[in-house]
Amino acid sequence: MKTQRRFTQVLALIALLALGAFWAPVRSNEQPTVADMKAPRMVTGLLGLAAGQTARMSVVNWGDQPVKVEMLLLDENGKADIVRDGIVAPGQSLADEFSWPCCGVERVEVRSIVRPVDPQGRKAFDQLIGTLEIFDNETGKTTALLPYISLPPVP
Repeated sequence: MKTQRRFTQVLALIALLALGAFWAPVRSNEQPTVADMKAPRMVTGLLGLAAGQTARMSVVNWGDQPVKVEMLLLDENGKADIVRDGIVAPGQSLADEFSWPCCGVERVEVRSIVRPVDPQGRKAFDQLIGTLEIFDNETGKTTALLPYISLPPVP
């Protein structure tokens, strides 16, 4: 019974990733630099984050080489709310969380970018899979989940 449940969860994740590749919008208000455009990157579309919710950026390395990455959580204006860098070892993951705290604003739109820090690690970067998850702080239940979409470098 436990194996069947795990299999169903894996199939659901694969279906979600495939679906996300078709419908996740990739829009940006920030002006990318030439260096940003020449590097591969993974991006998500916008998700709403309200008081009492947390955004979690996660990547897992399914490859056989460590990958040094930078993860950014941006608001709808392109302002970085979180910048996290680290090395994702093979078979390991890297994650960070951000809770919308205050400031008289009931809701903010967030998106996430993951990019390699080492330009030589591009092949290993292709072995990363990630998600941006929004969950309720009180119940812990996921309210939204977007996969990252890989964008190739611009020549």
